Amino acid sequence: MTDLRTPLSRRSLFSLTAGGASALAVGHALTSEAHAFAPALRPAFKPVAEAKLPKGLLTVPGDLKLDPAVRALAEKLLARVKHGFTTALTKPGEAPKSDRIVASSLKLVDKLRPARAARAESYAQKLGRSSSLKAKELGAFANLAPKVGLSNVFAAELTKVHEIERAKLKVKPRPEQPDWKAPLVKKIEFHLNSVKCIEETDENSESDEILLGGQLVEPNGNVKKIDRFKVSDDFDKGETRNYDYSQCGTTPREDLPDFVLSGNCPNGGPNDQYAGRKLVASSLDLEKVPWPSTLGLVLIMGEEDDSGGFGKILQDIYDAIKDEIDTELKALGVTAGAALGAAIGSVIPGLGTAIGAAIGAALAWLVGEFIEWFIGMLNNEDDLIQAKTWTIQLPSPELAAIQAMGGDRLASPAGTLASAMKRLDFTGDGGKYRARLHWRVST
Repeated sequence: MTDLRTPLSRRSLFSLTAGGASALAVGHALTSEAHAFAPALRPAFKPVAEAKLPKGLLTVPGDLKLDPAVRALAEKLLARVKHGFTTALTKPGEAPKSDRIVASSLKLVDKLRPARAARAESYAQKLGRSSSLKAKELGAFANLAPKVGLSNVFAAELTKVHEIERAKLKVKPRPEQPDWKAPLVKKIEFHLNSVKCIEETDENSESDEILLGGQLVEPNGNVKKIDRFKVSDDFDKGETRNYDYSQCGTTPREDLPDFVLSGNCPNGGPNDQYAGRKLVASSLDLEKVPWPSTLGLVLIMGEEDDSGGFGKILQDIYDAIKDEIDTELKALGVTAGAALGAAIGSVIPGLGTAIGAAIGAALAWLVGEFIEWFIGMLNNEDDLIQAKTWTIQLPSPELAAIQAMGGDRLASPAGTLASAMKRLDFTGDGGKYRARLHWRVST
């Protein structure tokens, strides 16, 4: 582990579970380096037991719950993207060059190393041969050319969303610029708290480096890259890589030696114990994002980096599908703007924003589901690469409204509000890894 001091063995340094961390503190108490921190000057370090730390939950307040009508639209959008992608893989010569989703899909495959590209193509061929699998994956697009019948497929679902939002606004009109009550949140961050090895990867693997990267679909429609980084180059069962201050509790940073801080509590402090590694942040500018505001986090774990080109290509796919939605919205008399289809110019005050938020939720969900599906095609028993997604929706920029979402929130400094701890499980190559993370908004 390059971020910890060399007198400690790699295995013992990486043992950051309750027992492992205790063993680290006791086992190295007499080394020359640890001895330099004399007992009179440094208190003995006793890590907080893992059992006493917040457990990650599969579902936390704020997790996106799509309305039935919006979900129906989102599922058809997903099937449309899958259809374009499989068309690009199975019939690249026949795929219409004007189809932007097909073109972006071809770029995505070109970014893969040959073995993974071959697996993706093999799956696509299987999809083409199996009518039942094709129907399951592509739904309404199973028997369509990429753009044939697109209008009929989208128009029906968009009309439903349109009429539902119109009905809501007749009961409770919503102005284009609501009178939000301060304090208002201005930024959101996603923090990684820990990654634990539940089961090791196959001992025969060529590499056991664990890398983590991904993307964030921002509320304004931008797809922001999360630079990949190394979690570990030698994970053992039961070991945890900790990124916050929770194991050090209320002990001041200045009272702990550097090797404890870097190995156990690299971020945060006694007054902000759950500040972890900041994965990505996004502005919540009132002038640029629709409310309710939806964000989609995609994390990709693997032993090699295949995620470097995803961000730009995902943006291409995202923009292409949004343009197709824009065309259908215009037929309904609603003009979709540049940000997530945040509609403007509607004849009904507030309707544009309402539809924009609904479409934004559908698109953020689509990106996460597509990446999980796509990465699933690449994975096999000898190769760890998995994607997990976390899509959240904030009701309004008012801090009070976000507080009202409830749940057991993590403690955070004044001016911020943290979600409960979220859990994402990654499996592959015989291994299982558990990530704990949270989001926090600030005023």
